[in-house]
Amino acid sequence: MTQSLKILNSKEIKHIRELLHDQFGHEERLDVAFFLNEKKERIYIFTKDLAQFDMTRLRIDTMGLYFGTLYEGQLRLTIDGTQLIGAQCTKNVLDIDHKEMQVWMQGEKLIISQLSNQPDTPLTGFVIIRYRHENGIDYLGCGKVGGDTLLNYVPKTRYIRATYDDDATIEGRKRERSKDEDITASD
Repeated sequence: MTQSLKILNSKEIKHIRELLHDQFGHEERLDVAFFLNEKKERIYIFTKDLAQFDMTRLRIDTMGLYFGTLYEGQLRLTIDGTQLIGAQCTKNVLDIDHKEMQVWMQGEKLIISQLSNQPDTPLTGFVIIRYRHENGIDYLGCGKVGGDTLLNYVPKTRYIRATYDDDATIEGRKRERSKDEDITASD
C-alpha cells in the first residue's frame, strides 16, 4: 500500500485487545483483520480473507468497517464499533432512557448526575452508550467522561433530528433557552 494504511501485526492487535479489555471489559476474540490509518489513528476491521490479497500496488485510504480511533492512549469506538462488540462489554457501559437517547443522537452532551439510570460504578475515559427499548438494544457510540459531563462523539452526519422534552438532562437545551431569551429581550 502506498499510503498510511497499515495491516496490524499480532503485537499491535494484542494491544487493541488489551485496550478493549481494560476500557470495556471485552473478552471475546474478534475474528477479523485490523488496519490502522496512521495519519488519523483510525482503526478499520475487515474479514481476514481480504488480508491475503497483495495490495501493495493499490492506492487505498480506507478499507472495511471504521471501528474506532486511538486517542491519547485509549480507544474511542465508533457507533458501528459499539454495535459490533457492545453486547460483550461489561465495563464502562452506560444505559440511557428514551429522552436521553434523543438528546444524545442530536449531538448534545449529557450530565451524568442527572441521568435517569445512575451507573453502579464510576465511569472513566470512554464510555459505550446503550439504549434499551421494547424492540431490543441499540448501541449509540462512545462518549468521554469529563467530570460530571459525558462528552458526545457522535458525528454530525449521524445526528437525528428529533424532539425531546424540556426536562431532558443536557446543557445544550439550557443554552438554547438562554439564546431564545436573549433574542426575545433584544427585540
